Amino acid sequence: MDAGIEVGVIAVSGDWDYLLGVVVADVGAYNEFLMRTLLGHASVAGASSHFALQLTKYTTALPVLIFPATRHLYRGWCRTARLTQSQVVTL
Repeated sequence: MDAGIEVGVIAVSGDWDYLLGVVVADVGAYNEFLMRTLLGHASVAGASSHFALQLTKYTTALPVLIFPATRHLYRGWCRTARLTQSQVVTL
């Protein structure tokens, strides 16, 4: 595979088995990847493409759900983990 292509793979349930996130320089590079690399592989029966128009939000942080009745249990954990109360997200 070309060094200019970045691929991330996630196994999913539903109609498809995998979701690939592919970052390429342009549409021509994507077409080359799709036709030669992906669909050229014997174990790939088909593919469906969707393109992101805009990145709305990206984060690697996971929200922590804290119920009001159990908030006191998390205060000690926050001090142990050296987090401030403002770093704990309440949904």
